[in-house]
Order: sequence, then structure tokens, then C-alpha cells
Amino acid sequence: MTDSKFNNIVLTLFISLLLAMSAWIANTVSNNQLMLIKQQVVIVQVQKDLMLFRSQLSTIRTEYVYEFDKRLTRLEDAAKK
Repeated sequence: MTDSKFNNIVLTLFISLLLAMSAWIANTVSNNQLMLIKQQVVIVQVQKDLMLFRSQLSTIRTEYVYEFDKRLTRLEDAAKK
């Protein structure tokens, strides 16, 4: 085999290795980006759930204060009689 053919084979193998490494790196980066997107979706969902929980808690608190105020008014009215 001549040196030229050997050099061409080595160069072809080297370029193939570089292409394979590039594809592997691109795949890894793509997978990491997908993972980040999934995590962001989960974070947004948790934030929505938290906002809903806060809203419900506020409503419950308002209803509780209203009921307490009604009972207190009844007790005060009963005490006046």
C-alpha cells in the first residue's frame, strides 16, 4: 500500500471519528435541552398549582372570617338581651 493510500485511509477514519463525536455531542446537547424544557414545564405547572392553592386558601380564609364574624355578632346580640 502506498503512503498516499494509507494517508487517505487515516484521514478518512479521523474525519469519520470527528463526525461521530460531533453527532454524539449534538445528541447530548439536544437531550439536555429537552430535559431543561421538561423541567421548565414542571416548574410552570407547580407555579400554577401554587397560585390556585393560594386563591383557594384566601377564599377559605375569607369564608372563615365571615362565619366567625356572624357567630360573634350572634353572641353579642344574645349577650345584650
